[in-house]
Amino acid sequence: MLAARIRSLAGRCRGAPTAAGRATAGALRLCSSSNVPDSARDAEEAERRMLEQPLSLSELGLDASFGWRAPPEENAKNSLAATVRHELGTNAARKLRATGRVPALLRGRGELERFSLDIDDVRRELRTPGFLSRKFDVVLQDHDGSKRELVAQPCEVQFHPVTDDPIHIRFRPVADSA
Repeated sequence: MLAARIRSLAGRCRGAPTAAGRATAGALRLCSSSNVPDSARDAEEAERRMLEQPLSLSELGLDASFGWRAPPEENAKNSLAATVRHELGTNAARKLRATGRVPALLRGRGELERFSLDIDDVRRELRTPGFLSRKFDVVLQDHDGSKRELVAQPCEVQFHPVTDDPIHIRFRPVADSA
């Protein structure tokens, strides 16, 4: 019975033109007729071998640049380097984005800080699961060289409608002990 089920799955995998079908085919390792067993004992052996062998990204239809990162440890705080913004408005934000920066804002508890973040740092953190639920140590550097650190949590991210690049991030302050 197990052999019949494997044969039916293998038949579905052979003609899979979609990426999801290719990923299923690679994950099941059933697309070649040599992997289809003739007896129940062979089926159990094949299933055991499939579970023992790790799957590569190419077998799942993915490549190394798909960008997902493992989630960070619980209560881990990440650091983001930021530069204080003194120029405000739409044109100033456009100029920042043209130089590879993302305008950001920290608002709450009577605080209002405007700063910019490097777009590569933001993209890297956005690819990590749980971006909106993590605390960040935002290290603000002013133009005169002075630095200060704020603990903040992102609460809103705005994305460009075509390129899906982040165009603005809003943070809220978080107590360091929370």
